[in-house]
Amino acid sequence: MEAGIALRPLPGGLWLVSGRTIGERLALQRTLERSLLVASVFSILLGLVCGLVIARYVGRRVDAVASVADRITGGDLTQRVAITGSGDAFDTLARQVNRMLDRIGALMDELRMLTDCLAHDLRSPVGRLRARVDAAMAAGERERDSLLAGVLQEADSLMRILTTVLEIGRSEAMTSRNQFAWLDPAELAGELAEMYEPIAEEKGMKLGLDIGPALLPLFGHRQLLAQALSNLVDNAFHYGGEGGEIRLFARRDDGHIRIGVEDRGRGIAEEDRAEARRRFGRLDASRANGGAGLGLALAAAVAHLHEGDLALEDNDPGLRASLCIPQANAD
Repeated sequence: MEAGIALRPLPGGLWLVSGRTIGERLALQRTLERSLLVASVFSILLGLVCGLVIARYVGRRVDAVASVADRITGGDLTQRVAITGSGDAFDTLARQVNRMLDRIGALMDELRMLTDCLAHDLRSPVGRLRARVDAAMAAGERERDSLLAGVLQEADSLMRILTTVLEIGRSEAMTSRNQFAWLDPAELAGELAEMYEPIAEEKGMKLGLDIGPALLPLFGHRQLLAQALSNLVDNAFHYGGEGGEIRLFARRDDGHIRIGVEDRGRGIAEEDRAEARRRFGRLDASRANGGAGLGLALAAAVAHLHEGDLALEDNDPGLRASLCIPQANAD
């Protein structure tokens, strides 16, 4: 029997002896020690099992992402990371990766389409240029001058296409506002109206100017805005109808400044407007109406540079095309 004894001195040289058995206490202590040992071993084993399960799960999910990445690297941009629906971090990652892949796929499709369209649009003027050069080399001295004038005309057409493509790329890539300055939208619209008025008279068309009240200054890139508006005016001349009326305008509209052109032509159907904004987007499948399909694309790129948008709306009849730019775009 195990016991614990305590001695205490008393007066008169006596001692008080007290004691109690501690066997139960020691048994309980040993039981607790064994229980802790068993629990520790069980916890370690359980941790190892859980770690292996989690490692296998994580490994499978990582392998799935790596497998998709390998197939995409091999050129298959249709591959996507599987989403299990568990709502865990891997599903969140898969959604983000798939969203990124969707965007990359759309950009690659657009790049292929742009390459095809650019090749198509350059082939015709290059072919005509080659034919005119051949004709000029074979022609007599009297005919050569007129043929060389045609060569210059075709070369200018090529330069316009390439310059516009470069301007669109520059507008889309521009992030700095170092070349932005405060400008008067009414003054900008007025200058364009004055510049295009002789052309309108030559075409037998009327060119009007509508400046709204209380226009605020606009913080923007003057050259790019002027180029975008010039493209809108050129489109209006081309599609506004012979003898039609074109109106340049600058107005305030619900926290935005709108600068654009209204015509009385055939307009653009609502379902075709997204295509019209796209680079090389032309609504005639035969691409026989002339132009390169870059005017509205440049206008849209310039509007986005100014944190705005290119608005294409019905003019009943005709089209209202405008750069819609927030008044607070300088913030």
